[in-house]
Amino acid sequence: MGQISGQASESRVPEKTSDNVDLNVCVNPTCQNFNISPSQSRQLIRDSLEAPYEMNGSREVWFNNPINRIYECDKYVAVLTDAERLSEGKLVEFIYRASLHPIDNFFQMVRRRLSLLERPMHSESNNGRVWTGKSAYNPAMVDKMLQILRVYYNFCLVGKDKKTPAERLGLARGPVEIRKILHP
Repeated sequence: MGQISGQASESRVPEKTSDNVDLNVCVNPTCQNFNISPSQSRQLIRDSLEAPYEMNGSREVWFNNPINRIYECDKYVAVLTDAERLSEGKLVEFIYRASLHPIDNFFQMVRRRLSLLERPMHSESNNGRVWTGKSAYNPAMVDKMLQILRVYYNFCLVGKDKKTPAERLGLARGPVEIRKILHP
């Protein structure tokens, strides 16, 4: 079993797949980008199943994912749920599709939709200082705004398939108007 130091892992985020399998994704952003066909990638993932890695300080078994994209490369994936019940083909498919992109996309949406969490602004006339005029004075307000955004995201905001996340999980029959949630 190979070993990877904790320094190689820039970010670890648990991810849920459509089949309720928890994955942990670890990305090293300093790697080179290689172009590999999907069938070659799946074969390389099959090969990595035979040579798992151990991350320092982690109990999980990590597998290399050879797919390199501009926003994530040199990726390692750990299956957090019982992987014994999965066939090799299913496990390869989960590792192939594992990505931090949906998480990054959600964080970007949170930063753009909540002015309290917008990144600070720099300007030439500020002589290197940063303006944080939209920042919250009370951190409890950030929590309240995030809770409202979470409900809006799950029950009101429709995706490309014209369904909300709550509809996809069977928790709602259709999109809910935000005014019905905020002013019942």
